[in-house]
Amino acid sequence: AKIINIASCAGTANGINPMLGIYSASKATIIAFTKLWALELGPVDITVNAISPGVFLTPIYNNDPVKIRQFLETRGVKLPLDRIGEAKWVADIALFLASTAADYILGQNFIVDGGLTLSINKL
Repeated sequence: AKIINIASCAGTANGINPMLGIYSASKATIIAFTKLWALELGPVDITVNAISPGVFLTPIYNNDPVKIRQFLETRGVKLPLDRIGEAKWVADIALFLASTAADYILGQNFIVDGGLTLSINKL
């Protein structure tokens, strides 16, 4: 069996943002529980991993890439891949983690953020 948790890059050490305190803390908790559950459930052949998306085209930004870019630019952040994430990229990681190709992956947090956490200290 497999458990795939969805966290956020805001829950990682590089992603913690004072403007998102409670949100960042809740996502860091998901990442921590992912590791704990991996240790507890691994011995019974249940893998537990997490996916931490960055900034994606979602309803929170009205699916508007211009609005997302303005948000990042006002904070001096440039995505190294220079494009906004698409939900299918998170789905692809989830499909991989659900497949037999990931049977030996345990307790990991997959950051899917276009390099955002590489420059997050500017937020």
